[in-house]
Amino acid sequence: MLAKGSFHIISPNSGQTQKSTSPNTIIFQYNPDKVKREIKPNIVGGHSGGHSVDVRFGTAPQETYSLQVEIDALDNLPSKAQARAAVTDGIYPILSALELLMYPSLASVKQNQTQLDSGVLQVAPYVAPQILLNWGQKRIVPVVFESYSVEEQMFDQALNPLRAAIQLTVRVLTYDDVQADNSNYQSFVSYQRFKENESEKL
Repeated sequence: MLAKGSFHIISPNSGQTQKSTSPNTIIFQYNPDKVKREIKPNIVGGHSGGHSVDVRFGTAPQETYSLQVEIDALDNLPSKAQARAAVTDGIYPILSALELLMYPSLASVKQNQTQLDSGVLQVAPYVAPQILLNWGQKRIVPVVFESYSVEEQMFDQALNPLRAAIQLTVRVLTYDDVQADNSNYQSFVSYQRFKENESEKL
């Protein structure tokens, strides 16, 4: 069976799969033909003319994934829920689910506003959902969205989009970006461990 890329979303409040404002998994209808990964090492020392005693790693490198996700309401959608919604709403539900990963929930906005109205001078920033990019069993990585660009290419009579190409760039969260008790920390450790295990096969 062909594996499909996906995003898995974890609730920012309970640590459980989020079901209130987003599906727990957004499955790609088609796997992208290409995925571009960029890794920028974080090096301390070794600069030109620096005469460093040692060259060291400051932190884990910064890694990004760039990919194009295509959605077509006229073709087989990856879930029954998406297929049902496409009849009346096109691919709007899928686009909305992806885009809401970059928004604080309205429930959080309302809660913060209630605190401000009650006299609280400073409220905590909104907590974002935890997002895992699933690109095969050996690449399940915690990520945040860096950029999102969508080109909608076809519409129904109500102007609901029927087809779109989405260009995404996500940045991998490392053990230097979150605290040790954050689940993203362990997710990245597992991701790096897979790399180390694979390298030992040479």
